Amino acid sequence: MDSLHEEGSRSIVDYTGWIQRRWWAIVAVVVLGLVATGVVTARQQRVYDASSAVLVQATGTSTDQTQTGARNISGLNLDTEAQLVTSLVVAERAKEQLGSGTSATELARRVSVTVPANTQVLEIAFAAPTPSEARAGSAAFAQAYLDQRRANAQDEITAQVTALEKQQAAQLKALQDLSGQIAQLAPNSVNRNRAESQLAVVQNSLTQIGSRLSPLQAAEPTPGSIITKAELPTAPTEPKLVLNLGTGLAASVLAGLLLALLIDRADTRLRRAAEVTTRTGMPVLLDFRRGGPPDVATYQSAAGRDFGRLRNTLASALAGDGGATDAQARIVVMSGASAGQAAGLVTANLAASLDRFGVPVLVICADPRSWTLDALGVQPGPGLVEVLRGELSLDAAVTEVADRSRLVVLGPGGADATGVLTQEMREDRVRGLVAELRGRSGYVLFEAPPPDVAIDGQVMAGYADAVLVVVETKRTRTQELAESFRRFEEVRARLVGAVVVGFLGKAPRAGTDRTRAAGPPVAAEPAPRAAEPGPVAAPPHPVVTEPATGRADVVRASAAPDARDTPVHPLQDDDTVTFVFTHGDAESPGPARPEGQGDTDLASGSRGTRSR
Repeated sequence: MDSLHEEGSRSIVDYTGWIQRRWWAIVAVVVLGLVATGVVTARQQRVYDASSAVLVQATGTSTDQTQTGARNISGLNLDTEAQLVTSLVVAERAKEQLGSGTSATELARRVSVTVPANTQVLEIAFAAPTPSEARAGSAAFAQAYLDQRRANAQDEITAQVTALEKQQAAQLKALQDLSGQIAQLAPNSVNRNRAESQLAVVQNSLTQIGSRLSPLQAAEPTPGSIITKAELPTAPTEPKLVLNLGTGLAASVLAGLLLALLIDRADTRLRRAAEVTTRTGMPVLLDFRRGGPPDVATYQSAAGRDFGRLRNTLASALAGDGGATDAQARIVVMSGASAGQAAGLVTANLAASLDRFGVPVLVICADPRSWTLDALGVQPGPGLVEVLRGELSLDAAVTEVADRSRLVVLGPGGADATGVLTQEMREDRVRGLVAELRGRSGYVLFEAPPPDVAIDGQVMAGYADAVLVVVETKRTRTQELAESFRRFEEVRARLVGAVVVGFLGKAPRAGTDRTRAAGPPVAAEPAPRAAEPGPVAAPPHPVVTEPATGRADVVRASAAPDARDTPVHPLQDDDTVTFVFTHGDAESPGPARPEGQGDTDLASGSRGTRSR
C-alpha cells in the first residue's frame, strides 16, 4: 500500500518548518539581544568629537619638497604633515598647552586627521568624554602642529645660515691671503697674474654667499594658519545607537536561528505524516490533522468523510486476506503510540463510520483512560475484566449505543483495568474471548493502551486481523513510535499502517474519572413473569436512562454501586432487558417483544425489548 506522503515530496516549507515551530525561541533571543545591546549602549562612555581646520602653507625649506607619488599640493606632502599631527612631539606640545595629566601617548590616540581632496587643509579632530575637553584638545593639537612646523622650519633656516656664514668666513680669509700675496709680487709676473685670477674667484663666491645668506637671515617661517576653530559639540559621536542596535539585531537573529535549530533537533516529537513512513516504512492510511478537542464527526462533515475513507481503506486491506471469513468478525487492534486521546478519537469515529455503513461493530475499550466511552455515551461499568474472569458473558457485558443500531461497546471494567487486564490476559482466556469474538459478524475494534503502558494490545495483536497504530503529532516521539512497531512485530502482528492525528491538547492524567454526568437513576418495573416453583429469582438490575432526546433511548443494565465487591451474575435465558420509550418529554415502559423484534423503528422513533 502506498504511503500518503512520499519521502521525496518535501518542499521548502518542510525544511524551514522548524522556524515556524520555534519562532518563540528566535523572538526571545532577539528581544534579549536588543535589550542587552541597549544596556551596553547605555553604559558606554559618551565620546564627543571637535574638529579644527588648518591651512598648511609652504615654509620655503627643504621639508616642503615632496616625493614622487605622494599626495601634495603646491609642493607640500600632506600625508607627511598628517603623520606629524599625530606624532608624540606634537602631542607633548599639546599636553603643555592643555595642562592635562593625561599622557602624550593617550592624547595622540584620541586625535585623528583627514585630508580633504584637492586642498591644503588638514582637519584635526579630537575625541574626549566632554564637549569642552574635545574642543580644547582639537585647538591644542592644531596650534601645537603649527608651532612644531614653525620650529622645524626655523631650525632648518638656522642650520642653513650657520653653514653659509662658515663658508663666508673661509672665503674672506682666502681673500685676505690672496690680497697680501699680490702686493708682494712683481707686476706682470706669472705668479701675480695667477693670484689675481684666484682673487676674482673668491670675490665671486663671496657675492653668491651673500645673496643666499641675506634672505635666510631676514626669513620668518609661515607654517600655516587655523582657518576653522573647533566648536563645542552638541551631541556625542559614540556610542552609535543605530549602529549598535543594527549589529545587535543581526547577531541576535543569527543566535536565535541557531538556538531554534538546536531545540528542534533535540525535540524528537513527530510533526508530519511523512516522518512515520520515513522512520518505519509503514504507510499512513489517514492524515487527520485537525487539532483541538476531540469529537465524533457527523457524516456530512469533512472529518466524517475522512474517517469514511479510512473505513474503506481498512476494508480493502482486509478483503480476501485469507484470515477471517465473511461470517466471522474481523478483529482490528487500535493502539496509540503514546498516551493521549488520539486512539480514542480514531476508534470512536471509525466505529461510527462503520455503523453508518451498516456494518455491525463491537468496540472493546481496554484503556480506562480512553475518551471512547465518553464519546459514545457509555457509562463505566462491568466490562472486559469481568468477561475475562468469567463473571459475565460477552453479550451480557456489552452496552448498546443510543441512536446507533449496530454499535455496541465493551468497556474496560474494574476500577483500574490497566493493571488488571494484564493479569487476566492468560492464554486460555484470550483464546476463548477471540473465539467468541470470531463468532460475531462485522468488526471488532480493540482499543489498547500504548505498548509502553500495558501489553494488552500486544497480546491481542497476535490474534488480530490487523493492527493500526495511532500517532498524535506534537506528542508522539520517534522512540515511542519505533517501540510500538517493534512490540507488534515481536508477535508477528499484521501492521496495516498508521493513522496520524493532529495535536489534541493536554493528555488526561492517570486515574482521571471519566464518569459522565447523567440523570438520576430511574427504577423500572420488571416485566411480568409467570410464577414458577423453585428458588426466588434474583432482583433485576437497576436501570439508568439517558436524557430524553425525542428518540428511543436504551435503558442499560448496570452493576450495583458495589459491583467490584459483589459477584455479578450473567443474565439468564429468561431475564429481560427493559427499554424505555420516549416521545418528547413523555416516558413509558414498553412491553416485551419476541426475540428478533427489538430493533429500532426509525419511523416511529421507538425501540422494543430483547430477551436473552
